[in-house]
Amino acid sequence: MSDGNARSFWARTWSRLKKDRRAVIGAAVVGTVSLCALLAPALSPYSEGFQDAAALLQGPSWTHLLGTDQLGRDLLSRTLYGARVSMAVALVTSAIAVLLGTALGAFSGWVGGRVDNLLMRGVDVVYSFPDLLLIILISVVVGQGPLGIILSLSLVSWVTVARVVRGEVLSIKRRPFVEAARALGFPPTRVLLRHVLPHTVAPIVVTLTFRIPSVILAESTLSFIGLGLQPPASSWGVLASSGWSAMAFHPHLILSPAVAIFMTILAFNLLGDGLRDAMEVQ
Repeated sequence: MSDGNARSFWARTWSRLKKDRRAVIGAAVVGTVSLCALLAPALSPYSEGFQDAAALLQGPSWTHLLGTDQLGRDLLSRTLYGARVSMAVALVTSAIAVLLGTALGAFSGWVGGRVDNLLMRGVDVVYSFPDLLLIILISVVVGQGPLGIILSLSLVSWVTVARVVRGEVLSIKRRPFVEAARALGFPPTRVLLRHVLPHTVAPIVVTLTFRIPSVILAESTLSFIGLGLQPPASSWGVLASSGWSAMAFHPHLILSPAVAIFMTILAFNLLGDGLRDAMEVQ
């Protein structure tokens, strides 16, 4: 993709995207959550671990807008700090998945033949396992800390990216401009990196946008059932798990992390739908 074509493509994408109200709302929510996560120390009324012994399990009030937990910690502060943890895990995991999936998918689709068939059968085996079951198995083996969670989620998430990239490469490598580059004697690696992979950016971006909320949900689910991050970490899944036991008498404990998870996942899905339509990705 030449510089002129690339600029035209992104300009056209932006023009279409900003006309999609749902995508704009999704982007606004994603931007707000990301900003809150980045500025959590400045926005939080209290430090993450501050305990108010006089306000245990207090409902929402002017002093604590979202109430407090069993140790008197401010839930608004904990939710903001939880955004940092959940978003960081999701972004790092998705970045690793994109790198692994793009590398393997591009190699498989470019080489083709028996190599492609062998690699894709391996991908199909991994893809056939339920994501959550595979994540739980890996997390039990590698551990439940942040590194273990990121590793286990990454080893599952790359599969979808690999299948998407491989399909795009199989289609693109047969186009006339790729055949022309080969006929001119350019090295295969250069043809792949300079002429094929740039055309896979759109589907990769869309896939990444949909993978991030999936990772947030997976991390929250693992933490909720006790196989993910553990206290005193304050990811949204940990907060939801801590509030579950007292939900009947103190529903505010689980309300804030649950709403945060729901709104963030919904926003990413709205943004992903908008990007898919704007980029005309099938």
